[in-house]
Amino acid sequence: MKKFPLFIFILCAACSMWTCTEREDPLKNIGIDRESIVNIEEMTLYVASVKMYPYTDREISEDDLYNKYTEGCFIVKYAQHLDWEFGKFTVYDFPYEKGYEYKLRGLMVDFLPFEARPACAFVCQEILSKEPADSQMLPEPQPLPDPILLDSVERILYVASDKRQHPDMPEGENLYESAWGFQVRETPNTEWQLYDRPIYDFDYEKGYEYTIEVAEEIWEDFYGRMFNATHWKATLSKQEKDSFAKP
Repeated sequence: MKKFPLFIFILCAACSMWTCTEREDPLKNIGIDRESIVNIEEMTLYVASVKMYPYTDREISEDDLYNKYTEGCFIVKYAQHLDWEFGKFTVYDFPYEKGYEYKLRGLMVDFLPFEARPACAFVCQEILSKEPADSQMLPEPQPLPDPILLDSVERILYVASDKRQHPDMPEGENLYESAWGFQVRETPNTEWQLYDRPIYDFDYEKGYEYTIEVAEEIWEDFYGRMFNATHWKATLSKQEKDSFAKP
C-alpha cells in the first residue's frame, strides 16, 4: 500500500519537471535557429480587433489574412496609451480571433535570418485579456520601402558594339532598350563576356564600342533578398566599330 503514494509522488514530480522544461523553452517550436538570435526581451503586446497588410504593393483577401497568414499582419501597440501600428513581425502561439482586442505577455526575439537587417518575432506566453472590440484609429497601408544599398564599387568596363539575350531579361522586353544584355570585358585584350547584371542609365547605341565608368552595387530588398545592379556614371570613350569582326 505504501508503493501507491510513492508512485503518485514520482508521477507528479515528473509532470512538474516537464511543465517547467516547456516553460523554460518557449522557443522550442517556432522554427528560429538559436544561433541567429541576437536578443530576447519580455514585453506586453496589445493586439487590435482586425488584421491588415501594411503595404500597398499587393491586395490580400480577408480570407487569406485570417486563414492563411495566421501568424502575421497584426496591428499592435506596446502600451495602452500609444497609437496602433503595424506589427511587422511574426506572432507565434497566439490563437487569434477577429473582433477581439488582446493583451498578451510574451517574448520579443530579434534574429538575423538573412545575415543582414535584423528581423523579429513575438512568442505569446500568456493571454492577459481578450475583450470584444472594434479597434479605432488604425494605421493606413504605405508603399513598400525602397531597397537598401549594401555596397558599391566603381570600376571601368569596355562595352561591345552589340548585345545578346540574357536569361534574366524580362520576357518581351526589347533587347536594345533593355538594361540587360551587354557584352563587356575588363581590359582591351580579354574576351567579351555577357555581363551578369543590368546596367542602368546607360545611353547605349548599337554599332559603337564604349569605355564607361560604372558603380557595381549590391542591394537588399524589403524581404531580405540580395540582388546585383550596375549604374552608369560616365562615358569615357565611344568609337564606331564592329567588336566581333574577324581581323
